[in-house]
Amino acid sequence: MKKANLIRDYLLKNPPKQNGDYDRIARLLDTTADNIRYHSRMLGLNLRAREETEMKTIKVKQSDIYQVVPESWETKLGQNKIYSVDLSKFYGKKLRFGVISDTHLGSRHQQITFLHEAYRVFDKEEVEFVVCAGDITEGNGSHYPGQIQELFLFTFDDQLRYAVEALPRLKSGKPTYFITGDHDLDWFKAGGRDIGEAIGELRSDWVYCGQVGAYLTVGSRNRKFIYLHHPRGGTAYAKSYKAQKWIEAVAPENKPQIYITGHFHSNSLYLFTRNVHHIAPGCLQSQTPFLAAQGTEVILSFVVVDISLDTRGGVTSLLPRYFYEFMPKRNDYPHFQFQKVIPPNETKIG
Repeated sequence: MKKANLIRDYLLKNPPKQNGDYDRIARLLDTTADNIRYHSRMLGLNLRAREETEMKTIKVKQSDIYQVVPESWETKLGQNKIYSVDLSKFYGKKLRFGVISDTHLGSRHQQITFLHEAYRVFDKEEVEFVVCAGDITEGNGSHYPGQIQELFLFTFDDQLRYAVEALPRLKSGKPTYFITGDHDLDWFKAGGRDIGEAIGELRSDWVYCGQVGAYLTVGSRNRKFIYLHHPRGGTAYAKSYKAQKWIEAVAPENKPQIYITGHFHSNSLYLFTRNVHHIAPGCLQSQTPFLAAQGTEVILSFVVVDISLDTRGGVTSLLPRYFYEFMPKRNDYPHFQFQKVIPPNETKIG
């Protein structure tokens, strides 16, 4: 812990002022940039917090991070953003990626073992990236009556630290692009803290793309490649109904080639309509008492997707492969230690 105290003392006297400072301070103190980000955030000295406190105006190039789709109610919460991915080397070739959703970390019903199994499969299949359609964490227990009894982590900081430690990594170091869902947003609505943004700052391989919905685009014209979406409401009688209605209603200029939805734990399906491929990957949380009381089943699954691209990044074929788990584990939180969740890299600096 002496090293941790040294880092905190240094940061209080010399807070990071620009992106390169994380790496510079890490080299100076013989630690990692992720560790410096972690301690900066815990001290309220991370760059975003300083920017908001000091009310600075920052100019960001459109090509750097996000470009907001206008005139949408969702943009009020920073949703429907655009994140550009470079897939040019796959033009005219085949591409493989993984799909997961609804991990609900912090819930007593999470399936962390199956989540790590998904990443073992992704490694074996040599996916180029993974996408996650929201609800990384379980939230603060206010989502529905009795939810608080389903948690084993109760605070923002505990769920954040656990997610940073427990979320798997691809051995290749390639990214997981993710959005947050309605459970994650409980933290944002209660206190303005975006847990997805915090995870993205502390885990460079988990790339945060926005709240509830985000486009992954390709090419210089930002062709809409994938739309990650965490819709609202309950499951319809016909499981494909809500996805079909969204695809029918979306404006032509906002229509993606691939539409991926989370939220509906009982949906594990594929459909193709209006030249849009829809994938619902299922979930990574077993049936909660709330869902059982509603009579809603859950399907534990993840997906490996093979696609072919034309020379301009258009999808010419798509084949999803679903992987299922039929026997969920009880009390599946082996990475958790009661009383304390070890922050990232804490063991390295203690």
